Amino acid sequence: MFTALVFLQTRLFWNRVRVQIRRLRQPKYLAGTLAAAAYVYFFLIRGFLSNNRSTGTQDPQLAGLGPEWAALIEVGAALMLVTVAAAAWLFPTKRASLEFTEAEIAFLFPAPISRTALIHYRILRSQIPLLFGSLIMTLFSGRLLQGGQVWMHWMGWWLILAALELHRLGAAFARTRLMDRGVTPARRRLLVLGVLALLAVAFWTWARLSLTAPTSEDLADFPRLAGYLEQTARSGPWFWLLLVPRCILRPMLASSAGSFALALLPAAGLVAALYVWVIRSQAAFEEATIDQARARAKALAAARSGHWQTATRVTKRGAPFHLAPLGRRPIALLWKNLISMGMAFTPRFWLALAAMAVVGTIFMKQFMPQSIGLKIVGVLPVALVPMLFLVVPQILTMDLRQDLAMIDALKTYPLPGWHLVLGEVLAPVLVLTAVQCLCLAWGVAFFPDFEPSQGPSPSDRLSIGIALAIAAPGLNMISILIHNAAILLFPGWARVGPGQARGFEAMGRSILLMIAQVTALGLALVLPAGAFAALFFLGQLWAPWTVVLPVGALAALVLLAIEAYAALRMLGDWFERMDVSTELLTLDTAAA
Repeated sequence: MFTALVFLQTRLFWNRVRVQIRRLRQPKYLAGTLAAAAYVYFFLIRGFLSNNRSTGTQDPQLAGLGPEWAALIEVGAALMLVTVAAAAWLFPTKRASLEFTEAEIAFLFPAPISRTALIHYRILRSQIPLLFGSLIMTLFSGRLLQGGQVWMHWMGWWLILAALELHRLGAAFARTRLMDRGVTPARRRLLVLGVLALLAVAFWTWARLSLTAPTSEDLADFPRLAGYLEQTARSGPWFWLLLVPRCILRPMLASSAGSFALALLPAAGLVAALYVWVIRSQAAFEEATIDQARARAKALAAARSGHWQTATRVTKRGAPFHLAPLGRRPIALLWKNLISMGMAFTPRFWLALAAMAVVGTIFMKQFMPQSIGLKIVGVLPVALVPMLFLVVPQILTMDLRQDLAMIDALKTYPLPGWHLVLGEVLAPVLVLTAVQCLCLAWGVAFFPDFEPSQGPSPSDRLSIGIALAIAAPGLNMISILIHNAAILLFPGWARVGPGQARGFEAMGRSILLMIAQVTALGLALVLPAGAFAALFFLGQLWAPWTVVLPVGALAALVLLAIEAYAALRMLGDWFERMDVSTELLTLDTAAA
């Protein structure tokens, strides 16, 4: 029977590869595949191979930063593994279920196969994506992990991912057994939190007796801070807390075949122990697995029919503001999209987060004025601003990218096309601008002075912050409109709901769209940037630059608003001319 299961899995994998290859006959899949292959080679594989050729047998510390940094990164990764392991016991509330399709359930569950054999099959099937994920992680970490061999990093990443997957399955089976014995999720969480609290008290007491507090010299710069943390991780309770996760990390960080062999033994032993734990777990998973497969099939069918929202679980959420019965119609779409963003984008959440950050920073300035941590806290929000302008607009899809599957309903709304587009894009523009202004205010208030005679003065920081805050709404509107224009022009490449197209070519299509969007954004900023530069340099003949800078940003905002209005009218015309039946057919094909 086990041989039959292996044959089934190998044939499923081979058929999936054949389907991926056969899809290359279509130009959109071929273009995406070529773009993804070029990206993987030029940015991952070539850099990884060049790093290995250039380092040779040199000391394989991470990016050449020294032994204390290598140990520090190892300790940080170990803490992340501990956090993930604790979360597997604390947060999930559902019974254990294994990922089987409805066809596999119909074929395997009635067959004379034991529960243990089904678990074996599930673990065997998960190794293919784990090996592929390990290869991807090896390529991404190749620029940091100097020296060693590719196969060592690959196998090391596989051990880490396999251990996490086995622990997740074992924890799920343990939670199911507790539920069968009458332990509710709330009681289990209280039990886990109680155990964690007792361990925290014992750990704190032990650490207080065995560890020394950091001095001002330890917090003066990055190397000293890294050295102190590395020394702390090797002594006292930290050593025992991080012993197991550091064992599983050592093979991936090995510098030679000999050190890899020494680190492989305890890591493989831990994976084997987790494997035995999962196999010997006798928890019923059939009913939950059937429900999960049925829900997944329902979501896929809804996505293929163009109504993927009907398959998602509806959660009751509060309204961001009171919506009047009468008013401007785009405001209703703004109200709807703000609700769909969830609790993470409510004003209460961001105000509470800002209050906590301000209190923490004031505390650090009062008691640790010379610490490197205070400088990091002051610089971090400013460093996030470029990402908020370039990356986050791709993530905030609460606009036409979210509602494309229900475009037939949108076209029945009694409002012009450009009003509908405006209402759809208002929510991400508003949220993104608010977050950017919070980061700018943080940078103006707490940006550190690295040298007494260097760095911008408070008045300089205030002028720069005001100028960026003035230009932010226009930049965000143009960026969001470009993303929505791509959806209206190429709806077949849209990522719609849980049935979205996946695969290597999907990554390539995303890369092509990103390149086109960045190019369009650069062209849209030529005129506003030119006006800003001209006004800024000429205005300094009559006024100081701290006064001219916000004025130039205001002129750029006016030009950005004019471009945004023209883009709204153009996108509205495109939306009104769309053939719903043709576009929905394209979406169904992409989802399938």
